[in-house]
Amino acid sequence: MYDFMPVVNRDRVQFDNDVYMANVFTAKNNCTVRYIGIETVDADTKVEYSVYILNDGAASPTDGHCAATAEITFDNAGYHKVDLGRSLPMTGGCKYSIIAKAVNGDKTSVFFNHSETQEGFVKYYESRKDRWADNGGTGSFKPDMYYSKGVINSGESFVGCGSADNMQWADMADVTTRLKALNEADRTDYFTYDNFPIRSYPETELFSAANVLTEPKDTYAAGNVIKGKLAITNNTEYDFNEAAEIELVLTIGASGKETSTAKVKGLKAGQTLTFDYDYTVTQPDITAGNVVSTLKIKVNGEDYDYNPVFGDTLSFTVKTTYSYVCGDADGDGKITINDVTAIQKNLAQVPQDYFNKKAADIDGKGLDITDATSIQRYLADYGDSNNIGKTIFKDKYELPFIPA
Repeated sequence: MYDFMPVVNRDRVQFDNDVYMANVFTAKNNCTVRYIGIETVDADTKVEYSVYILNDGAASPTDGHCAATAEITFDNAGYHKVDLGRSLPMTGGCKYSIIAKAVNGDKTSVFFNHSETQEGFVKYYESRKDRWADNGGTGSFKPDMYYSKGVINSGESFVGCGSADNMQWADMADVTTRLKALNEADRTDYFTYDNFPIRSYPETELFSAANVLTEPKDTYAAGNVIKGKLAITNNTEYDFNEAAEIELVLTIGASGKETSTAKVKGLKAGQTLTFDYDYTVTQPDITAGNVVSTLKIKVNGEDYDYNPVFGDTLSFTVKTTYSYVCGDADGDGKITINDVTAIQKNLAQVPQDYFNKKAADIDGKGLDITDATSIQRYLADYGDSNNIGKTIFKDKYELPFIPA
């Protein structure tokens, strides 16, 4: 819970025009924010909320983009927790603001957190000593000590007015400094001020993960190698012990097959581990027109749905171009003995899940056993491979380009 918890007393000043309160928060780590809160002074108060993800170096609580809004009327005064209806992702170190406009009747309220300072408390009760004595009090006058210290740092709380397109904001650290100066001049500097009673309830993501290209290309042809990197970070302040096994499961390409890429145990607080992987573009990928790579997380063998709020880092898609690898009969993007077997099965009319007749016809004279022999000679490095192993690009309008 990110907390600008107020000092003792809550009060409010009302205005005829729209006036806004805002607190600015900093995400301590990768987290989500779904719940926010405010304390109201009056019953039947309508509060309009906006949550902004702020730009780097933001000068005001609206210097960024609005990520969520909410509106609710509270029947009673007091503290209220509000569900935004969805979780907002926050990366560690980013700043975000919660802005509130509180309306009661035809007035807009700004809530002030304030209390007496120690000096103000002492002076207040000094004035009561004589009354205490006059009422028959004996001995020393020792009232209960009841005072607070409020803190508003620069950039934490703002008060604003104006329209959405022309909002004017004042830093409450500056406002309360001016109030203090006026009170000192009047010899009434007895009060301390605190942030607006607006709260954020971030929920730390135990870890974040990423799946990214390391050597990106505009398009990929059959047989090209896609190079990727997986990463996982422990966002918490605690070590994951050996009993917690985190598994990185990768699904890539047209096959949709899940592959366990890495298993991690004992991930320490704040630690990031990375893992490189390669994938060869296949003929089914060419037919699909793209290659999709998606990372899934498992913890102790169970799928871990952390509502991947950082989901844009878990998956990427690359485009493919119409092509095939000469000799790649089984369409896996590589030339292996499996291609020889695929040709032999095709000639024997044995059903196969996939067969690329165009790629298997090495000499372009029609498919026969000599094509299988040519691939065997290529694998034995005889040096008369023709175009075996080379990527052949096909014009997208040349038919048939879909493998037989």
